[in-house]
Amino acid sequence: MSASPLTEAQVAEFAARLERELDALGGEIASEREEAREAVESRQGAVQDRGEESVAGSMAAVDRALLRQHESERREVQAALSRLADGVYGECVDCAEPIGYERLSVAPAARRCRRCQEQVERR
Repeated sequence: MSASPLTEAQVAEFAARLERELDALGGEIASEREEAREAVESRQGAVQDRGEESVAGSMAAVDRALLRQHESERREVQAALSRLADGVYGECVDCAEPIGYERLSVAPAARRCRRCQEQVERR
């Protein structure tokens, strides 16, 4: 396990960003669930033919996919906050090397260093 090259100020910066992102995702998820519920209610009885039924089904599928994506992002942010609390934030979960400030600046919830992430993506 390597010592983190992140300063206390940088760790605090990422903690604040992750908390803001978690709050934003929570709001988006709640809004998307409400919109999906309202859409289902408004479509009941409004669909007139197979074409409209197909469009309504496609729209519902897109809504569900977006909701799943945001829920996945929320889990990633929560995991990053857990790593912060455990004192291992910024450490690659695969090789234990530092992830690096630049990568975390782009993806604060990153679990892996660039090299390990590229290996995972090649599989």
